[in-house]
Amino acid sequence: AILGYFYSLKIKACDKRLENNFYCALFHDLPESLTRDIISPVKYGIDGLHTIINDYEMKLINDRILPFVPENLRAEFSYILGIREGRSNEASFVKNEFENRTYKNAKIEL
Repeated sequence: AILGYFYSLKIKACDKRLENNFYCALFHDLPESLTRDIISPVKYGIDGLHTIINDYEMKLINDRILPFVPENLRAEFSYILGIREGRSNEASFVKNEFENRTYKNAKIEL
């Protein structure tokens, strides 16, 4: 997280990007603290396992993490974790920290 912050300083990122880069790096593995880190060859090598793990992580985030985040910070914290409401052809919530998105006016935009 701190290396991402220092890099952001070096490239003269705006204040909001400095903040986002730091917190995204700090918290992006938070769900894995509940499920343990499962290495990619296992997670993606077994058909359907990634989806099962992702669904379980979403349940744990909703049950064990978000209730402790103040209400006024939940939307932005969800953004930092890479969580957004799903579109009509997706699950109700989607977790993808690598998706190209922005957080403006208290909404996540793709």
